[in-house]
Amino acid sequence: MEKYSSDSPVHTRSDDRFSRWAFAERIARVISERRDPGSITIGLYGPWGDGKTSVLNFIEAATKGNDSIIVVRFNPWLFGNVESLLPGFFEVLAEALDTKLITKGEKLGGFISKSAPGIASTVGMEGLGNAIGAFLHGPDMMELRNRIEKALEKAKKRVLVMIYDVDRLEKAEIQVIFKLVRLVADFDYTAYILAFDKEMVAASLSENYSDARGRSGEQFLEKIIQVPLHLPAIPVRELRSFCFQGIDEALRIAEIELSEQQAQSFAGDFTRAFDENLTTPRKARLYGNILMFSLPILKGEVNPVDLMLLEGMRVFVPELYELVRKNKDVFIGTFSHSIHSDLEPEKTRIKEMIDSALQRAGAQDPSGHIELLKNLFPKIHAVYGNMHYRDDWGQKWYEGQRICAEGYFDRYFGYAVPKGDFSDTKLNTLIVDIGDAEALTPENNPLAAAITPENAESLIHKLRIKAESLNANQSTSLSLAVSLAGDKYPNPEVMFPGTLRRINRPRYW
Repeated sequence: MEKYSSDSPVHTRSDDRFSRWAFAERIARVISERRDPGSITIGLYGPWGDGKTSVLNFIEAATKGNDSIIVVRFNPWLFGNVESLLPGFFEVLAEALDTKLITKGEKLGGFISKSAPGIASTVGMEGLGNAIGAFLHGPDMMELRNRIEKALEKAKKRVLVMIYDVDRLEKAEIQVIFKLVRLVADFDYTAYILAFDKEMVAASLSENYSDARGRSGEQFLEKIIQVPLHLPAIPVRELRSFCFQGIDEALRIAEIELSEQQAQSFAGDFTRAFDENLTTPRKARLYGNILMFSLPILKGEVNPVDLMLLEGMRVFVPELYELVRKNKDVFIGTFSHSIHSDLEPEKTRIKEMIDSALQRAGAQDPSGHIELLKNLFPKIHAVYGNMHYRDDWGQKWYEGQRICAEGYFDRYFGYAVPKGDFSDTKLNTLIVDIGDAEALTPENNPLAAAITPENAESLIHKLRIKAESLNANQSTSLSLAVSLAGDKYPNPEVMFPGTLRRINRPRYW
């Protein structure tokens, strides 16, 4: 069974797809060579999915063999609530130091719960004191801090604490983590690396630390983070190459081979429309995984290039995708020339809808997105220019299984052949199954078995179009099959006048 591309972080130098090992190795070297016993706090900034945890893994791997560094990994997201964060942190630290931080017979969880009033006052979190309990007896937090420092000094080691997935936490938990780093866990011989999305965390911190300029969250971070580092940017060509590898794999799994023209058309539209939005490896993996799902499901039922571009719109510009999904009549078909004098208001309305969606999406250069819409939905050419398509183009789009064709649009969004429609792959199989006209009888007629009251209209419409490409023997067999299934059609005279003549007309080669 084929597997979807994993979004798990990588760990070793050989896994370094985006040239970040050297960056991680330099950080590890600076920490290990540091002589000042005082603690240092490093912020590793990057958006979701940009590879922060992978870089932390590289840093840890770069410290292997260095006995002076003890790496402690703390994922606060795994603890679930504010009450468990503080004891969880000290338990992880104690385990890494391989020493007991409290007196014999006194459990760490109980000690932390007794220290709640002191913690609550420093964290400033309403209700936290009630959640943890009152301090009754035993060593206070300062004594705990002293014990940890003595353990570190005795071991002659420096502890590197990696705190990650911070931006996944609830706002209250984010605030606790940063207060913990600032006021409680700032021991000698320690270094902290906090990996998070700076904008997201700053917004969470701003709720408790407001000022007139609205920069309170960032200012609070500046007080805690001594060395702010941004993940090295990944060149867009590398991200695109990584993304295209996932696309190729999805096509391979679906056993779909694009023609040279299709491949070039897709690559051009994708690059123009989505390079701006392809910002992280996670987005690239997400897109590839979606194609691994949608391409096999809709194989033979839609145009694969249109499907891949639409799925790109769903991942990279969801505001535009939702606009298309909810406004079928706006995008499919062509403008009617019979009301030419009334077209301009409608064009203006459509243009405003598109421009509004792109504005919500934060598109810096909307030209690529607009060109994509024009190529997927030729009707949009008339919105942004004077190019109009005649109504007879509709059949060409239908034959090409294009998303802009009536009868195909819904398949792209439902990942299925809608009720009342007839599958294209089943139609091709049906024509083969009809086979030799001499073998057809009322009892042995694959067409009659395929027709239902719900799909009859769609099936006959597809047969009418398919008739143009059949050879003489196929035409004869299909004509007979249609005749033998006459009692299956709900209203044959209205449904397909002249179809039998077109199917059975003479052909010359």
